[in-house]
Amino acid sequence: MNLKQLQYFISIAESGSFSEASRRLYIAQPSLTRQIRQLEEHLGASLFERYSTGVTLTEAGKVFYDDVSRIFGQLETAREKVAQITEGTQGVLELGTTALHLRTQQISDALKHFRQQYPDIKLRVNAMLASNQIDYLFQRRLHAGIMYYPPESPLIESMTINQDRLVLVTHVESDLAKKPAQHLKDLEPYNFIWFDRSASEPFYDVVFSYFGEKGFQPSLLETGNTSATIMSLVSSDQGYTFMPEKVMEGLAEPVVYYSLEDLNIPLELKMVWLKGNRTQQINNLIDSIEVE
Repeated sequence: MNLKQLQYFISIAESGSFSEASRRLYIAQPSLTRQIRQLEEHLGASLFERYSTGVTLTEAGKVFYDDVSRIFGQLETAREKVAQITEGTQGVLELGTTALHLRTQQISDALKHFRQQYPDIKLRVNAMLASNQIDYLFQRRLHAGIMYYPPESPLIESMTINQDRLVLVTHVESDLAKKPAQHLKDLEPYNFIWFDRSASEPFYDVVFSYFGEKGFQPSLLETGNTSATIMSLVSSDQGYTFMPEKVMEGLAEPVVYYSLEDLNIPLELKMVWLKGNRTQQINNLIDSIEVE
């Protein structure tokens, strides 16, 4: 028994005639008759009452017709689901990003637009460090991630979402808020709070290499594993930090931020995914982001 035989059976049952079904299916009637006989032999039952004017279903044929019709309906539903997943309009999309990027207007607008545009895709947003995003990508627990300076690897592909810059962040009542610094070297006397290197080694190394080129070595009072931890410490006036400017826009914290004349690190926010794993769901998410 195969799908072709089942299709032949349905066509004969619905047309009431071997000759009519033969015409619709573009198959010779003797071949069609032979296929149905093989099907009946396989089932051990006669499916049709045969008359000179046509055929009708036997009781066994009626039961078989109902079941086969349901199977074909399920097959069509399955085909449509596969097509929707291929087109990126259904399925699951696991996305990683840091918690603070979820507060930026660009990312929050993109996620809202994506959910409105593709309501049948289950978008799961996972707030995590860049290093964890990379681990999850390789474990295939994420489809895509959002981060600065992804590791250089032939197994990772990326595209730039926006261009940003680092700014100095300080409590609103601090010395550096009352008397803003102009250059990195002006910050030598102050204590800073920064990420632990394990959070994102490429980002950490780029920033501190740049500081070294400018002759600035920040005094690290404390390191935090997340942006939220660092911002909480700065908000309680326990130190200073640097943050991407777009992350700070509209942030309702007791802090101020400003740029320095010689703080010009190229900062590109990227969406990343494993090479060969850029699904249509990822393409649709990219389309939802207003790339700057």
